[in-house]
Amino acid sequence: AEEIHICMSPAAELAMIHLIELCGDDYEIERYERKTKLICEEKEFVFPEDVQPGDALIVFSKKSVLDVAGRLEEQGVDASVIYGSLPPEIRRRQMHLFNKGKTRVVVATDAIGMGLNLPVRRIVFLQTEKFDGVARRPLTVSEVRQIAGRAGRFGIYDSGYVTAMGEEELAFIRERFEEEEQPIEEVNLGFPQVLLDIDGPLDEILKILHSVTPSAPFVKENIDEALSLYELAQKWKDQIDGFEDKRILYRMITCPIDIKDKKVTALWL
Repeated sequence: AEEIHICMSPAAELAMIHLIELCGDDYEIERYERKTKLICEEKEFVFPEDVQPGDALIVFSKKSVLDVAGRLEEQGVDASVIYGSLPPEIRRRQMHLFNKGKTRVVVATDAIGMGLNLPVRRIVFLQTEKFDGVARRPLTVSEVRQIAGRAGRFGIYDSGYVTAMGEEELAFIRERFEEEEQPIEEVNLGFPQVLLDIDGPLDEILKILHSVTPSAPFVKENIDEALSLYELAQKWKDQIDGFEDKRILYRMITCPIDIKDKKVTALWL
């Protein structure tokens, strides 16, 4: 491509410039301002009494989405639902119903922040913590801002609004909402799969890469678990069809499993 457009938070700007300069390319920076006001409400939200048309109610699991949508249905309020594992066709249907006003409310996970243009007037955080694959943790500044930014669709509303259920939760959202994002200081480097074409066992290739120290802001992903699974598979390599195919083997040893759980590891093997 002659020209590539990269849209990002200002927090990623320095890291992205570093990457572009490493590639020997030049760049131009365009800064854009939000076109509608985004206002954090003073009063905490009460469910379901305070539900209004144009609200997007935010939770952080499929189970919670379906639970909230079911409770709204009991109150006579039709809602569209959006979550990460929803098939694309059904997601489009749910968006269409909300866009056409056939559903008054949308109940969604943070999938709503991933490039979905919906006529949302107000974002309501029913939850302010999410499970990130390891533990439940509070939302980060970037997560709050990305989700809250869905409120106040330009051309439909003059302002967007943000609130949360519970006094402490609203105070938390307001604090994150007003806080400046810190520049990204670390960029995680994944394994360059082009190295799989090199002759030699996969564990040696991984160890050679692991011995190289990248320059800042890059940090390498940890390969200890992958090497541990490789060693386990190697003991049974004669019984593993495809062990010599490094691309298949790499996919297998990077499966996101809990290697401390012996039953899970045995099933993997």
